[in-house]
Amino acid sequence: MWGKRVALALLLAGCGGGQDANGMDSSIDPGRDAAIEAIDASVEPDGSTDDGASRSDAADAAQPDSGVDGGVFPVCAIGDLRAALAAAGPGATVLLRDGCRAEGPLVVPPGVTLAGEGPTSEIDGGDTGPAIEFAEGTGATVRDLRVNVLGGGWAIRAAGEGDATMERLSVHIARGAGVALHERERVVMRSVKIDGPMFEAAAASAPTTSADTGTWAVVAVDVGDVAAPAAGGVRVEDLDISGLAVGGLSVQRSVLEVIDTDVEPDADDVRGIVISAFESDVRVSGLRVTDLFAGNGVPAIAVSAVSSPRVEIADLRVENGAGYGVFADRSAVAIDGVIASSLDEPAVQVQGGSLVARALDLEGGDGAAVVAIDAERVEVRGSTLARQLRAPVPTTSGAVELGDGVLVRRASSTAPMPAIVLEDVVLDDNARAGLLVDLGGAAPASVSLTNVRARSTGTALGVVSQNAAMPAGWDASVVREGAAIANDAVFSGGIDVAGIIMPPAIVWRPSL
Repeated sequence: MWGKRVALALLLAGCGGGQDANGMDSSIDPGRDAAIEAIDASVEPDGSTDDGASRSDAADAAQPDSGVDGGVFPVCAIGDLRAALAAAGPGATVLLRDGCRAEGPLVVPPGVTLAGEGPTSEIDGGDTGPAIEFAEGTGATVRDLRVNVLGGGWAIRAAGEGDATMERLSVHIARGAGVALHERERVVMRSVKIDGPMFEAAAASAPTTSADTGTWAVVAVDVGDVAAPAAGGVRVEDLDISGLAVGGLSVQRSVLEVIDTDVEPDADDVRGIVISAFESDVRVSGLRVTDLFAGNGVPAIAVSAVSSPRVEIADLRVENGAGYGVFADRSAVAIDGVIASSLDEPAVQVQGGSLVARALDLEGGDGAAVVAIDAERVEVRGSTLARQLRAPVPTTSGAVELGDGVLVRRASSTAPMPAIVLEDVVLDDNARAGLLVDLGGAAPASVSLTNVRARSTGTALGVVSQNAAMPAGWDASVVREGAAIANDAVFSGGIDVAGIIMPPAIVWRPSL
């Protein structure tokens, strides 16, 4: 459990700025329109042609004239690849032949597609800048390639105006990071797989800098317009990441939509935060997280949000997680379906902002299922919160042992009075309390408990409040079962509650 440990300052050394350089002029002349013949299809896998010419020679014959629109240009040699990219115009596809390996940096002009022909079409990155760079402008695509990041740089970068599309890529990181996005209007990533070297046994000690090991999969800054989220942003379809040492996707002042429709794990063997959002508009649907690690100052969180105006999460599953399912600070969080079991920290924790959740199925976690502190609204409907275990939960004043289904606390005298709504909720056999409300002596803005069942055993409580001016009969409709009947009747307060926590690793933002 990371909250009991001292967080380290995380650096993304070696993944800062790169250069546009491929040494070629990538400007285009849209006025030219010439017919270009593609390379002869008889080129053999070993690079020879029917007449014995080398693949490089054959590719030279297929280079487009500068600025030519359209056409498919298969190449293999690195010089041919760079020349073809520099000369290609909108609509052209530069094809890296199967079995061919090139070295970055490569620049993809607007409207041009850089594609691989097969699973062994590979591009290696250098030590600093990106292996592949999208030039400013619209319509460029990179697809069907394997990109290897070996020395601490980025796999792909897209900065400046325009859009970018990535499809069916396999990015393998030994040292470095995956995709850097900055000030683009729209970026689409479909079936992009990014994996690094992280594994569970190394989580407590492995480095956190990109020069030493794979860090983030994607970092996006100022992509899309948070005030008009439908107009652009980062769209990720069929996420597949593993082995990252610090986290998966980090977005800042950006729009992010993650959609996954299969039942396979989308993020596994990741140390850190799978999705980390700062001041962003985030929608996540169908995410499956397994084997989420913490260690060496890095927390474990499936979805984290700070100062984000909208965070919508649907159908999230977290298994074998060493931390939180959802952690949000000063953000508006809406959840429609979370299944989590045996997490090492609360499954859902919100600080400030609001939580509106339904279809939570949270069982057997350490400390609590839902913790809401200084939130203006806490709404849980159609959910089962069961068998939460007693365990220490981090706060700014030290760890506090909890064991609750839902804990609602007003910790700051300047925080809003919360509106509390529970409807069709089962609180079953939680180690300390099913629902505990602590408002620092204040009264809630409103409270509504409808069809709430609380069952407990031993000394555990069902539905109780302390340090709160609750309205008369606020819990009269609760159905108590087991030990909750007698224990709630004599409860007079005095149990510990959680406080605000803002681990340094959560507020730290990777830079580009």
